[in-house]
Amino acid sequence: MNRSFFLLLAALLCGTILAGSYDQQYQQHVGLNGASKIVKKTTAQSLGAILTPQEIINAAQICGTSRNDCFINESQNTMITTIELTSENNYYTFETDYGFPFIEHHLVMRKLPTDKFGTVMATLINAVKPDLQLEPSERVDLDANNTENGKLLKQIGVNISYEIIMPGSAYVATGGAELTNEGTAKFELSKVLEQGGSMEVRSREPNWSYIAAIAGIAVLSAFAASFYLEREKKTKKKQEDKKNPASEQIQKKNEQTKSQNKNQKPQNKLAQGKNS
Repeated sequence: MNRSFFLLLAALLCGTILAGSYDQQYQQHVGLNGASKIVKKTTAQSLGAILTPQEIINAAQICGTSRNDCFINESQNTMITTIELTSENNYYTFETDYGFPFIEHHLVMRKLPTDKFGTVMATLINAVKPDLQLEPSERVDLDANNTENGKLLKQIGVNISYEIIMPGSAYVATGGAELTNEGTAKFELSKVLEQGGSMEVRSREPNWSYIAAIAGIAVLSAFAASFYLEREKKTKKKQEDKKNPASEQIQKKNEQTKSQNKNQKPQNKLAQGKNS
Protein backbone atom coordinates (compact mmCIF):
# COMPACT_ATOMS: atom_id res chain seq x y z
CA MET A 1 0.00 0.00 0.00
CA ASN A 2 1.43 3.40 -0.98
CA ARG A 3 1.88 6.47 1.17
CA SER A 4 -0.95 8.39 -0.52
CA PHE A 5 -3.39 5.64 0.47
CA PHE A 6 -2.41 5.87 4.13
CA LEU A 7 -2.79 9.63 4.03
CA LEU A 8 -6.22 9.24 2.44
CA LEU A 9 -7.24 6.62 4.98
CA ALA A 10 -6.07 8.80 7.85
CA ALA A 11 -8.06 11.72 6.46
CA LEU A 12 -11.23 9.70 5.99
CA LEU A 13 -10.96 8.19 9.45
CA CYS A 14 -10.05 11.61 10.86
CA GLY A 15 -6.91 10.52 12.66
CA THR A 16 -8.47 7.63 14.60
CA ILE A 17 -7.58 3.95 14.38
CA LEU A 18 -10.84 2.05 14.30
CA ALA A 19 -11.08 -1.06 16.42
CA GLY A 20 -12.97 -3.81 14.61
CA SER A 21 -15.21 -1.60 12.43
CA TYR A 22 -14.56 0.73 9.52
CA ASP A 23 -18.18 1.81 9.05
CA GLN A 24 -18.87 5.53 8.89
CA GLN A 25 -21.86 7.54 7.70
CA TYR A 26 -21.90 11.18 6.63
CA GLN A 27 -25.10 13.19 6.17
CA GLN A 28 -24.95 16.61 4.56
CA HIS A 29 -28.10 18.72 4.97
CA VAL A 30 -28.09 21.60 2.46
CA GLY A 31 -30.27 24.66 3.09
CA LEU A 32 -31.94 26.95 0.57
CA ASN A 33 -29.12 29.47 0.98
CA GLY A 34 -26.47 26.82 0.26
CA ALA A 35 -25.27 26.52 3.86
CA SER A 36 -24.67 22.95 5.03
CA LYS A 37 -24.76 21.04 8.28
CA ILE A 38 -22.74 17.83 8.01
CA VAL A 39 -23.15 15.04 10.56
CA LYS A 40 -20.70 12.15 10.83
CA LYS A 41 -21.67 8.99 12.67
CA THR A 42 -19.30 6.22 13.67
CA THR A 43 -18.79 3.78 16.53
CA ALA A 44 -17.67 5.01 19.93
CA GLN A 45 -15.24 2.08 20.08
CA SER A 46 -13.26 3.81 17.33
CA LEU A 47 -11.54 5.69 20.13
CA GLY A 48 -10.60 2.48 21.93
CA ALA A 49 -7.18 2.15 20.29
CA ILE A 50 -6.20 5.65 21.41
CA LEU A 51 -8.09 6.33 24.66
CA THR A 52 -8.64 4.26 27.77
CA PRO A 53 -12.23 3.47 28.86
CA GLN A 54 -12.05 6.23 31.46
CA GLU A 55 -10.74 8.72 28.90
CA ILE A 56 -13.64 7.84 26.61
CA ILE A 57 -16.02 8.59 29.51
CA ASN A 58 -14.24 11.90 30.02
CA ALA A 59 -14.57 12.69 26.30
CA ALA A 60 -18.30 11.90 26.45
CA GLN A 61 -18.68 14.30 29.37
CA ILE A 62 -16.87 17.06 27.46
CA CYS A 63 -19.13 16.56 24.43
CA GLY A 64 -22.20 16.59 26.64
CA THR A 65 -21.36 19.79 28.52
CA SER A 66 -18.93 22.26 26.97
CA ARG A 67 -19.18 21.39 23.25
CA ASN A 68 -22.00 21.18 20.72
CA ASP A 69 -20.03 19.66 17.83
CA CYS A 70 -19.76 16.13 19.24
CA PHE A 71 -21.84 13.53 21.07
CA ILE A 72 -20.82 10.14 22.46
CA ASN A 73 -23.38 7.53 23.50
CA GLU A 74 -21.49 4.67 25.14
CA SER A 75 -24.55 2.45 25.67
CA GLN A 76 -25.38 2.57 21.94
CA ASN A 77 -21.71 2.59 20.91
CA THR A 78 -22.16 5.68 18.75
CA MET A 79 -20.11 8.82 18.24
CA ILE A 80 -21.53 11.80 16.34
CA THR A 81 -19.59 14.86 15.22
CA THR A 82 -21.07 17.89 13.46
CA ILE A 83 -19.66 20.74 11.38
CA GLU A 84 -21.19 23.60 9.40
CA LEU A 85 -20.05 24.85 6.00
CA THR A 86 -21.02 27.30 3.28
CA SER A 87 -20.17 27.27 -0.42
CA GLU A 88 -17.69 30.07 0.34
CA ASN A 89 -15.44 27.56 2.15
CA ASN A 90 -14.40 26.11 -1.26
CA TYR A 91 -15.51 22.55 -0.47
CA TYR A 92 -18.47 22.70 -2.84
CA THR A 93 -20.46 24.98 -5.12
CA PHE A 94 -24.21 25.53 -4.88
CA GLU A 95 -26.51 27.24 -7.38
CA THR A 96 -30.26 27.86 -7.51
CA ASP A 97 -32.38 28.68 -10.55
CA TYR A 98 -35.85 30.09 -9.81
CA GLY A 99 -37.66 28.88 -12.92
CA PHE A 100 -41.20 27.78 -13.69
CA PRO A 101 -42.74 25.50 -12.58
CA PHE A 102 -39.71 24.29 -10.55
CA ILE A 103 -36.90 25.75 -8.49
CA GLU A 104 -33.72 23.89 -9.53
CA HIS A 105 -30.79 23.34 -7.12
CA HIS A 106 -27.34 22.16 -8.17
CA LEU A 107 -24.53 21.09 -5.81
CA VAL A 108 -21.02 19.98 -6.78
CA MET A 109 -18.96 18.52 -3.91
CA ARG A 110 -15.28 18.86 -4.89
CA LYS A 111 -13.58 18.29 -1.52
CA LEU A 112 -14.51 16.30 1.56
CA PRO A 113 -14.27 18.33 4.81
CA THR A 114 -12.20 15.66 6.53
CA ASP A 115 -9.92 18.39 7.85
CA LYS A 116 -12.85 19.97 9.72
CA PHE A 117 -13.88 16.67 11.27
CA GLY A 118 -10.24 15.93 12.00
CA THR A 119 -9.98 19.19 13.95
CA VAL A 120 -13.03 18.27 16.05
CA MET A 121 -11.56 14.84 16.76
CA ALA A 122 -8.05 16.11 17.47
CA THR A 123 -9.16 18.82 19.91
CA LEU A 124 -11.40 16.34 21.75
CA ILE A 125 -8.70 13.65 22.07
CA ASN A 126 -6.03 16.18 23.03
CA ALA A 127 -8.34 17.54 25.74
CA VAL A 128 -8.48 14.17 27.52
CA LYS A 129 -4.97 13.00 26.55
CA PRO A 130 -2.77 16.14 26.34
CA ASP A 131 0.45 14.20 25.90
CA LEU A 132 -0.75 12.74 22.57
CA GLN A 133 -1.11 16.04 20.63
CA LEU A 134 -2.96 14.53 17.66
CA GLU A 135 -2.71 16.58 14.46
CA PRO A 136 -5.81 17.31 12.30
CA SER A 137 -6.03 15.46 8.98
CA GLU A 138 -6.20 17.09 5.55
CA ARG A 139 -9.21 17.53 3.28
CA VAL A 140 -9.76 14.97 0.52
CA ASP A 141 -9.71 16.34 -3.04
CA LEU A 142 -12.26 14.36 -5.07
CA ASP A 143 -10.95 15.74 -8.36
CA ALA A 144 -7.53 14.18 -7.74
CA ASN A 145 -6.56 10.75 -9.08
CA ASN A 146 -7.97 8.47 -6.37
CA THR A 147 -8.77 5.39 -8.48
CA GLU A 148 -6.27 3.00 -6.87
CA ASN A 149 -7.06 4.29 -3.39
CA GLY A 150 -10.77 3.65 -3.96
CA LYS A 151 -10.03 0.04 -4.90
CA LEU A 152 -7.85 -0.42 -1.80
CA LEU A 153 -10.62 0.90 0.45
CA LYS A 154 -12.91 -1.83 -0.90
CA GLN A 155 -10.26 -4.51 -0.40
CA ILE A 156 -9.73 -3.76 3.29
CA GLY A 157 -13.47 -3.42 3.93
CA VAL A 158 -13.79 0.30 4.62
CA ASN A 159 -17.50 1.18 4.31
CA ILE A 160 -18.02 4.94 4.24
CA SER A 161 -21.35 6.32 2.99
CA TYR A 162 -22.01 9.97 2.21
CA GLU A 163 -25.63 11.10 1.91
CA ILE A 164 -26.56 14.53 0.54
CA ILE A 165 -29.98 15.91 1.49
CA MET A 166 -30.87 18.76 -0.85
CA PRO A 167 -33.76 21.25 -0.80
CA GLY A 168 -36.64 19.61 -2.64
CA SER A 169 -36.10 16.15 -4.11
CA ALA A 170 -32.92 14.91 -5.80
CA TYR A 171 -33.46 13.58 -9.32
CA VAL A 172 -29.92 13.38 -10.76
CA ALA A 173 -26.65 12.35 -9.10
CA THR A 174 -23.22 11.32 -10.40
CA GLY A 175 -20.65 8.90 -9.02
CA GLY A 176 -22.96 5.90 -8.95
CA ALA A 177 -25.09 7.45 -6.24
CA GLU A 178 -28.35 5.86 -5.15
CA LEU A 179 -31.42 8.11 -5.28
CA THR A 180 -33.49 7.14 -2.25
CA ASN A 181 -37.28 7.18 -1.87
CA GLU A 182 -36.86 10.18 0.44
CA GLY A 183 -35.36 12.22 -2.40
CA THR A 184 -31.76 12.14 -1.17
CA ALA A 185 -28.55 11.04 -2.93
CA LYS A 186 -26.44 8.38 -1.21
CA PHE A 187 -22.81 7.79 -2.26
CA GLU A 188 -20.30 5.08 -1.37
CA LEU A 189 -16.98 6.87 -1.05
CA SER A 190 -14.92 3.91 -2.23
CA LYS A 191 -16.93 3.91 -5.49
CA VAL A 192 -16.69 7.71 -5.81
CA LEU A 193 -12.90 7.60 -5.40
CA GLU A 194 -12.54 4.68 -7.79
CA GLN A 195 -14.62 6.35 -10.53
CA GLY A 196 -12.99 9.73 -9.93
CA GLY A 197 -14.53 13.19 -9.98
CA SER A 198 -16.80 15.29 -7.81
CA MET A 199 -20.08 14.29 -6.21
CA GLU A 200 -22.81 16.14 -8.09
CA VAL A 201 -26.51 16.34 -7.18
CA ARG A 202 -29.44 18.12 -8.79
CA SER A 203 -32.78 18.58 -7.04
CA ARG A 204 -36.03 20.42 -7.69
CA GLU A 205 -39.10 21.66 -5.87
CA PRO A 206 -42.30 23.39 -7.03
CA ASN A 207 -41.96 27.17 -7.37
CA TRP A 208 -45.15 27.95 -5.46
CA SER A 209 -44.67 31.73 -5.60
CA TYR A 210 -44.57 31.70 -9.42
CA ILE A 211 -47.41 29.19 -9.59
CA ALA A 212 -49.56 31.31 -7.24
CA ALA A 213 -48.76 34.49 -9.20
CA ILE A 214 -49.65 32.89 -12.52
CA ALA A 215 -52.83 31.39 -11.05
CA GLY A 216 -53.80 34.85 -9.76
CA ILE A 217 -53.17 36.42 -13.16
CA ALA A 218 -55.29 33.69 -14.78
CA VAL A 219 -58.20 34.40 -12.41
CA LEU A 220 -58.00 38.15 -13.02
CA SER A 221 -57.79 37.58 -16.78
CA ALA A 222 -60.87 35.37 -16.68
CA PHE A 223 -62.77 37.98 -14.64
CA ALA A 224 -61.72 40.78 -17.02
CA ALA A 225 -62.72 38.69 -20.04
CA SER A 226 -66.11 37.94 -18.51
CA PHE A 227 -66.69 41.63 -17.74
CA TYR A 228 -65.65 42.63 -21.27
CA LEU A 229 -67.94 40.07 -22.92
CA GLU A 230 -70.90 41.16 -20.78
CA ARG A 231 -70.31 44.81 -21.69
CA GLU A 232 -70.00 43.92 -25.36
CA LYS A 233 -73.26 42.00 -25.14
CA LYS A 234 -75.11 45.00 -23.69
CA THR A 235 -73.57 47.37 -26.23
CA LYS A 236 -74.58 45.10 -29.09
CA LYS A 237 -78.16 44.87 -27.77
CA LYS A 238 -78.45 48.66 -27.58
CA GLN A 239 -77.17 48.97 -31.12
CA GLU A 240 -79.72 46.42 -32.32
CA ASP A 241 -82.55 48.27 -30.52
CA LYS A 242 -81.58 51.51 -32.24
CA LYS A 243 -81.67 49.79 -35.62
CA ASN A 244 -85.14 48.31 -34.82
CA PRO A 245 -87.42 51.11 -33.43
CA ALA A 246 -90.39 48.75 -33.24
CA SER A 247 -88.53 46.54 -30.84
CA GLU A 248 -87.64 49.56 -28.70
CA GLN A 249 -91.33 50.67 -28.64
CA ILE A 250 -92.45 47.18 -27.61
CA GLN A 251 -89.93 47.22 -24.78
CA LYS A 252 -91.13 50.63 -23.57
CA LYS A 253 -94.76 49.45 -23.75
CA ASN A 254 -93.90 46.38 -21.71
CA GLU A 255 -92.20 48.56 -19.11
CA GLN A 256 -95.27 50.86 -18.94
CA THR A 257 -97.58 47.86 -18.52
CA LYS A 258 -95.45 46.54 -15.66
CA SER A 259 -95.55 49.98 -14.01
CA GLN A 260 -99.35 50.19 -14.36
CA ASN A 261 -99.81 46.73 -12.87
CA LYS A 262 -97.75 47.74 -9.86
CA ASN A 263 -99.90 50.85 -9.35
CA GLN A 264 -103.15 48.89 -9.68
CA LYS A 265 -102.33 46.40 -6.96
CA PRO A 266 -102.49 48.95 -4.07
CA GLN A 267 -105.73 50.40 -5.47
CA ASN A 268 -107.35 46.95 -5.63
CA LYS A 269 -106.40 46.29 -2.03
CA LEU A 270 -107.88 49.69 -0.98
CA ALA A 271 -111.15 48.90 -2.81
CA GLN A 272 -111.40 45.54 -1.13
CA GLY A 273 -110.96 47.20 2.25
CA LYS A 274 -113.81 49.59 1.63
CA ASN A 275 -116.16 46.81 0.47
CA SER A 276 -115.51 44.84 3.61
